[in-house]
Amino acid sequence: MSAVARYGYIGLYIILYMIDDVVIFTIAVWTLHATGLTKKYARLTLIFGGVLMYALGLLLLFMPEALTFA
Repeated sequence: MSAVARYGYIGLYIILYMIDDVVIFTIAVWTLHATGLTKKYARLTLIFGGVLMYALGLLLLFMPEALTFA
């Protein structure tokens, strides 16, 4: 198999793999646009995301084995 064919197959795989992600993202954006984003919801989402990122960072620093599937 030539390099062009190999990379063509890899590109096709990536495109087909990403179709469901794009569909779900489009539905989420459309739903958010239809319902409206309130300031309270945006603030709670940012706080939750920040706390989650800090918790994952602390786990990675002090207990990385807790994040493995072993």
